[in-house]
Amino acid sequence: MTIFLAFVSRIANELQRTTLIGDIKDAANAAIKEAAQTRFYFNEMRGLTFDTVADTEYYADQNLTEVDSLFITVGATRYNLYPDTNFQADNRADGNIVRGRPDRFARSGMFLRLWPVPDAVYAVTMEGFGRLTPWPLVADTAENAWLTEGEQYIRALTKRNFLRDRVRDYKEAAIFDATAEDYKDQLLAETSQRFSTGRMRSTCW
Repeated sequence: MTIFLAFVSRIANELQRTTLIGDIKDAANAAIKEAAQTRFYFNEMRGLTFDTVADTEYYADQNLTEVDSLFITVGATRYNLYPDTNFQADNRADGNIVRGRPDRFARSGMFLRLWPVPDAVYAVTMEGFGRLTPWPLVADTAENAWLTEGEQYIRALTKRNFLRDRVRDYKEAAIFDATAEDYKDQLLAETSQRFSTGRMRSTCW
């Protein structure tokens, strides 16, 4: 597994910008945030869990770009939560606080909104895809699959971001933008192949 400092140091050496490690780290985190908008075979997340708190409606979305499923387990019984929009959630509540075992959820910024508002502690499990933890990458020893399976794509995006936003070399940035698209297409092709063959590899973080 490649650690964060090794990843950014390689880019700094390749661009001959070894004094701007901090800026390259920022560019890398921006690259991961952009890349996480797309589902790849390695950024699926399964078995993310959290416990509700009585009378608390909003919960962190666990860095998921898209939620595939959300369910509550009570004893041996699974209860699925079905997606709503915030508009539907507002209409459903109609100005009143309704408490109980949640059976709906809506996205609200970087949060999940549960309805009814939990009246007790419930174990919630989430599945979907998005930014792998840790996020953002801060520690020099931080690591995740973006720096391995997605390394070429993220490295190209990082160079594009750095050259465009820090150096203002738009011509070079455009070259790396095209390079990043090529790597993205390769990852999408591999992801599609894994789906079609049934050899999809899910990753838990």
